[in-house]
Amino acid sequence: MKQKIQDILQFKVGDLHFYFLLISAPILITLYRYFSQSSHFLKLFPSLSQNELGNIISYELQFVGFFILMFVLPMLHILLLWEKPLSEFGFGLGDTRYGVKFLVLSLLFLVVPFAFCGSFDPNVTSEYPLAKALIQHKTNYQSITYFIPFSIISLGSFILEDIFFLA
Repeated sequence: MKQKIQDILQFKVGDLHFYFLLISAPILITLYRYFSQSSHFLKLFPSLSQNELGNIISYELQFVGFFILMFVLPMLHILLLWEKPLSEFGFGLGDTRYGVKFLVLSLLFLVVPFAFCGSFDPNVTSEYPLAKALIQHKTNYQSITYFIPFSIISLGSFILEDIFFLA
């Protein structure tokens, strides 16, 4: 007796959205790897190479690309195609008073000091090119103003990565 491939794989039509999310994860990561790296933006926008802060701006675009691919697109899938409320997936304000305190204290006492001190370590600058780009422009006041927002964006990227890949 011949079995259908659906029976062998135990494919359920009701779980189609889960399958879509599982298949889309490596596709989105591949898109990020090939089209959202800072080197791609430097090639795509040659004027960035001529700008003094073009390297830093290309890393900004890299973070924006990551945010869109790993947060916005899955959220749109949940809202528009799945038609489920985001609260079912853990999105909500929660305890805002605790959250604001935790965020401010984390930024002040964890992110900024460790990112600043670690940015002078050669191992960190080789692993995280944004740190190298900021250190190369350390005499420029404008580049220092990029440091704290990028620390916040980096922390947000790691949190989003944990949400989507560990949940």
